[in-house]
Amino acid sequence: MRMTENKSTEEGLDGLVQQTFRLFELIPYSLLALGARFAVALFFFRSALTRVGEKIDLGFMSIPLPWAIAENQDFVFAEYKYFGFEMPEWFHAVSMHPIVWAESIAPLFLMVGLASRYAAAVLCFMALIIGLVVYPNFFSKETLAFAVLAAMIVKGGPGVISLDAPLRRLRWPNN
Repeated sequence: MRMTENKSTEEGLDGLVQQTFRLFELIPYSLLALGARFAVALFFFRSALTRVGEKIDLGFMSIPLPWAIAENQDFVFAEYKYFGFEMPEWFHAVSMHPIVWAESIAPLFLMVGLASRYAAAVLCFMALIIGLVVYPNFFSKETLAFAVLAAMIVKGGPGVISLDAPLRRLRWPNN
């Protein structure tokens, strides 16, 4: 009797739904996490490249030097209004350096998968601040999508295709 129940559930629309669910379960999380890590990292890395004056050119990519902030960034940061309010000049000078450092360093860590959850948490926080505070009228779907992808990495981890995976196995072999 049990065989007929299984056979009847695998026929028709229910069976098709169950088969597609089984196919979806075959997609490894690590592959999705790798794609999410690179999507979030590239979004912020491109922003960092526009903010710095000096870069190391590796041929296939440039690495921003966060201590060499471009001259025009003082003007750009001064134009930001937080919650619609203009902030004092010292606030822009103080906030500019941590933002450029975070946009330069956290994506590199996220790409190689080193301290990925921390890097993703920083970039998730930045995406939410950009969308909710800096540009509240321009909270785009893209900014929200990158915040959600970063939050997914914070929750689920970087996957086995990362430097975090072997380091974690060395440090905590039973986990």
